[in-house]
Amino acid sequence: MNHNHVNKVSQRLASLGWINSTRGKSGGICLADSARTLALGTIVENLEPQLLPIDCAGVECPLTNHCRLQGILSEAASAFMNVLMNYRLDDLTEHDLAFIRMLADEVETTH
Repeated sequence: MNHNHVNKVSQRLASLGWINSTRGKSGGICLADSARTLALGTIVENLEPQLLPIDCAGVECPLTNHCRLQGILSEAASAFMNVLMNYRLDDLTEHDLAFIRMLADEVETTH
């Protein structure tokens, strides 16, 4: 994972108030207590606002005005988000969080 990308993501998470960050030699990031109650859907909405895999705007297509794919994909994305809204960050198990920590450690060791 690109170090600059990790920095951008952590800055975004800090600006949303989801993590607390401290600069300096002994600095780091930690999850804000208030973030534990965030709906997973809220997290996805803020970090990935465009979920549709196809953007037909500006594309010449012989199926324009006759294609149902965009509507079906929109419906699927909506269903996906509805499910995510039913779960909170706290609903993740310690095993899930340990895996996330392992990924973060892997990023740290590569830089």
